[in-house]
Amino acid sequence: MRVWIKTFIAIAAALLAGLLIPTSWTWAVQFFQMTASFSITIGRYILFPLIFFSLAIRSFELHRQKRLGKTVLTTSVLIVVTSFIYSVIGTLISFTLKGIPIDRLHQEQALDIPDFQTFVSSLFPANLFQIFISDGNFLIPMVIFSLFLGWNFGYDKITTRPIAELFDSLSKTFKHMNVFFVEIAGIGFFFILTASLFEIRQMRASGNLELFSNLFIMLTTVSVVLIFAFYPLLIFFFGKKKNPYKILFGMMTPALAAFISGNIFYSVPLSLRHNEKNLGIKHNLNITSSSLTTIAGRAGTALVTATAVILLMKSYHSVAHIGFLRILLVILLSFSFSFFTGAFHHQSVLVSVALVFQVLQTKENEYLNLIAIAPLLYCFAALLDSVNNTVITYLCADRIDENRDVPARDFI
Repeated sequence: MRVWIKTFIAIAAALLAGLLIPTSWTWAVQFFQMTASFSITIGRYILFPLIFFSLAIRSFELHRQKRLGKTVLTTSVLIVVTSFIYSVIGTLISFTLKGIPIDRLHQEQALDIPDFQTFVSSLFPANLFQIFISDGNFLIPMVIFSLFLGWNFGYDKITTRPIAELFDSLSKTFKHMNVFFVEIAGIGFFFILTASLFEIRQMRASGNLELFSNLFIMLTTVSVVLIFAFYPLLIFFFGKKKNPYKILFGMMTPALAAFISGNIFYSVPLSLRHNEKNLGIKHNLNITSSSLTTIAGRAGTALVTATAVILLMKSYHSVAHIGFLRILLVILLSFSFSFFTGAFHHQSVLVSVALVFQVLQTKENEYLNLIAIAPLLYCFAALLDSVNNTVITYLCADRIDENRDVPARDFI
């Protein structure tokens, strides 16, 4: 059975379970929360070794073909451009929303946000082997090392041939193992979506969902417009004039995985498989471009961050009080922070919002007002991040002639 069919069956079953099972059944809520967390962990299980071994050998092969520089440059430019556009869009749409009637800050514990120096130090730990014993939420040091290692495979063909062959073998092995996780992803979809529906129903019962209803309506509208209007135009005019909606259909399962889980790392193994099988992107470019977008491609996070920051500011001040300079700062800060808040995994939205307020020196811990509805913010950010990153990889492959046309009937 095709993966996209399994996905729809899992979503339909989850909608029934999540809407019909009473939230008063504590044991059921706890069971689905536990299985959802376990499903996300299983989905991410193979991500680190898959990227590490594959990126090293595939970037080496691209370098040997004299395509590595063009791949990295094209991917990086698209990441920067889309992140800036999304920051502007997020800021502009926030002015169509009314401020939230917030009476007081939530009495929640503030996030532990390291300073910039700590972040930079973590990119190059004193002991290189520390990157292999991290908690699994910080990919940047490993990607840097993998690229550097792959680049050095070419310094002496005789000396590096055994290790290059080992990495090639391990890359193909983990790639084959990933097929299994992609095939069983539908099971995880069921548990994750059911648990998410329970959480949404609890938000609605507490009144938090209604309080931020305009924000979610706006994020839904913007997501639909971007995915079904902006990206098709981008693919059609900057790609090779192919049917853009077929491309969107090919990336549907990873995008849904990101949206349902609110976790971009959960969707990356699915993206790697679907990019190759559905979109025809060759493995060398696929793993290289996807790795870069995974660590730095947070355009959706930039959009949600900018929207949330302006919305909270409007809840305390008038638009005139905010001022043009502060609005410009929100755009630039949301854009800038999106490149490294991926280090904080699915909490990147809250961390980014907190950092923006920290720089603007407004009310202390103002971002804590978002904690109650943070899971939904993560979902929208992850959805837009996933779609944007896949489109970037596809357009990059189109520019470098590293893809082939796959009929929709052959989609997994």
